[in-house]
This record gives sequence, structure tokens and C-alpha cells, in this order.
Amino acid sequence: MRLDEEIGVTYRQLDWWTRQGYLHAREETGSGYSRSYTESEKNVARLMGRLVRVGFSAGFAGKVARAFLEGDRESKVVDLGEGIKIRILE
Repeated sequence: MRLDEEIGVTYRQLDWWTRQGYLHAREETGSGYSRSYTESEKNVARLMGRLVRVGFSAGFAGKVARAFLEGDRESKVVDLGEGIKIRILE
């Protein structure tokens, strides 16, 4: 299954997120190659997809997803500063 189908977004959304720098594809040279992603990037994409579906912008969803996945996942809380926290239930 392709990543876009797996996380419930369109191929164009996934492509745009990558071109904007929200996601990082593995480096593969030449045209005609489909992008591939590490497992950690797939996890960022999955969480971004969930956040975008509930109304977050792609840029903000990318920041929240990375902060959550790189932080203390046990607390399931992302501290965005200035008293703003988001709890993510998996």
C-alpha cells in the first residue's frame, strides 16, 4: 500500500508536504522514482494526516507531529509554548 493511501491523504498532498519541507523523503536520484520515506517520517505523515483532517494547517500539523514524535510520547502532550498544550491520543 502506498503511503498516501495508508494515511488517508491524496498523493498531491503528500507531494506538497514533501516539497514544502514538512516531510523528508529518502534521497533517490533521477525522475521516475517514487519517493520513499523512513518509518519515522511515515509516522510524522500519519499524525499530520490526522491533524489536517481535524482542521490544522499542514505547516502547523507538521510542527506538532514532529514535536510529539521527538518528545516524551508517554505524556502524550505537546507543549507549544505560551500556555498552549495539545494532548494527542493514539
